[in-house]
Amino acid sequence: MRPYVALFALILASSPASGFSGAAEKEPAPRAEQLEEPIAVPDDVAAAPKDAQKTESGLAWKVLMPGAGDKRAGPPPASL
Repeated sequence: MRPYVALFALILASSPASGFSGAAEKEPAPRAEQLEEPIAVPDDVAAAPKDAQKTESGLAWKVLMPGAGDKRAGPPPASL
């Protein structure tokens, strides 16, 4: 069996819908139309912050707190 098939089977078997995970069934979150009052959007997310970095395509981001670790993400293992 290929590794990704085994991984998929493991994820599928551990999902709450499978009944094998032992996780307690939770009631789903209410849908937007079921809420009594709509959730207000915070004022500070209407646009990107003025000091945010932006790409040419318009994608904006801002680092709120730099990480303290020295490990960085890399390419996946060759076995995948």
